[in-house]
Amino acid sequence: MGDRKPSQFLRHLQHLAGADVPEDFLRTIWSSRLPTEIQPIVASQRGSLDALAELADRVFEIAAPCRQTAAVTSSSAFDVLVRQVAELTKQVSALVARDSQRTSSTDRGQARGRSRSRSQSRRSASSTHRFPNCWYHHKFGASAN
Repeated sequence: MGDRKPSQFLRHLQHLAGADVPEDFLRTIWSSRLPTEIQPIVASQRGSLDALAELADRVFEIAAPCRQTAAVTSSSAFDVLVRQVAELTKQVSALVARDSQRTSSTDRGQARGRSRSRSQSRRSASSTHRFPNCWYHHKFGASAN
């Protein structure tokens, strides 16, 4: 319905529908798109569609100040929520990117570390048997003093 009054919205629907659409169908579509506080009033009335549109306009004018205040509040609250969700999405994306970089660099480091630690453990096991005394003998062999 937008910012239009119910009668303006009805005229818009009639223009879009053309002459081939039955009035009952148009009445159903029009009344379902009215604000919720107007729908039961329109549904309880019988008469021509134009008479219902006039009634809906009067109810709309009476109920409009309350609805507009609520719409402004909910709209600004909605905008705040949209901004917060967008900010959280950016933060999550940054965390995922940082985590994937950290994981890939850790994987490379572990692969290097694993191969190094295997070879070091083989060397240290064989060196320990030959030079059980100290690190210097392990490092410098027979030339250690």
